[in-house]
Order: sequence, then structure tokens, then C-alpha cells
Amino acid sequence: MIKDDLLSMKHGVIIVVGSGKTGKSTLLFSLSDRFFSDRPRYILETYDFDNSLFPGYSVVKTVWDVPPGSLLVVEDVGRLFPARGSQKQAALSGWVSLISHKDIVVLLSVQSTAILDIDFFRTQRVILLHKLVWDVDLRFEREELRPLQVTANLRIRKAIASRPGYDQRSFSYCADNDEIVIMDPPAWWIHGIHSHYLRNSVPDRREGTV
Repeated sequence: MIKDDLLSMKHGVIIVVGSGKTGKSTLLFSLSDRFFSDRPRYILETYDFDNSLFPGYSVVKTVWDVPPGSLLVVEDVGRLFPARGSQKQAALSGWVSLISHKDIVVLLSVQSTAILDIDFFRTQRVILLHKLVWDVDLRFEREELRPLQVTANLRIRKAIASRPGYDQRSFSYCADNDEIVIMDPPAWWIHGIHSHYLRNSVPDRREGTV
């Protein structure tokens, strides 16, 4: 079960993929609070924002500032590392290849796995959690993972239909276990505030970030 996989995870990458407004951010922090609250926790962000919104989290502007034994949340990796094969993503992939030595867990969200370098899937233990991906977005998914996303869409929609009254943003799917995952937001989470935490942010224009 996904619960056992998460509880036993000492290092690795948890990727949440889904179209916009499907609950990716909520799931990142739900997983962090439920399974990794005993670790020092960090948010990677190059924009200035009110991090008091996220109790128990510190902010780092570069992955190299994350201490061993920590958890790192990367919200929308395509925004911070905009192109597969770019110098920034190569640097991130290089750091990810070392996290097993540092006992670091990385939680990241992305709107399409096509954005990510393949090294994200090769160098570390990876748990991939699918949210809904709209049909127009599905056409741009990584080819080898597109069938998994098609299955995920079907399974999530079936689960939503069988549980009227549930917020559909609470549903995700783990293909490795063929398992629907339903998680409520953290107790402190407020939709429209935490999910929009970058609404009034401004970029940090200092050189050398990320």
C-alpha cells in the first residue's frame, strides 16, 4: 500500500502530476504533514512570499541549502526549472542524484512529466502520484507515462463518482499499487489562500538562486 511505501521512505522523490487546479499543492503538504512531520521541512522558493502561512516550514532559495535528513517541497517544478535539458534542470538532477546519501525526501509537483529530465526517474526511488490531467494536457505527457495517466484519469473519475460530496481535489492515483489515494488538506490549509500563496509574490532578483 502507498501508506507503507511512504512510511518506509528514508530518501527519494515523490512526484505529483496533474493539470492546474486539481489539488497538487494540497496533496504535497498533506503528504508532508502526515508522513514526514518528524523531519526538518523546507520549501524551495525563489520568490518572496509570506512563509508564515506554512507552519513548521522554512524557506530555501537553492537546493544546496537543504540539510541532510530533511524534506523539501518544490511547488511547480516547471516554474522554477523551466526546461527539460536546461542548465538549471541539469543542476537539479545532479543534486537529486545525491539525496540518497543525504537521506532527503523531495516532494514536487508538476503539470506534465514531459517537463522533467528522465534522471528524476532513474537516479532515485520515485513514487508517482497522479491527479486528473485534462485531455488537452494529456497530449503533451511523456509518451511512456501517458498510458498510466489515462488509467489514472479513469480510476479517479470512477472514485469521484462513487463518493458524492467529496472534494475531487482530494483524489489521486498510484499506478504502482493500482490504488486510489484520498487525502484531506492539512488542518491549517485554507483553499484560496495557501493554494494562491504566490499571487502577490515578487521574484528575488539576486544572482545565483536555485
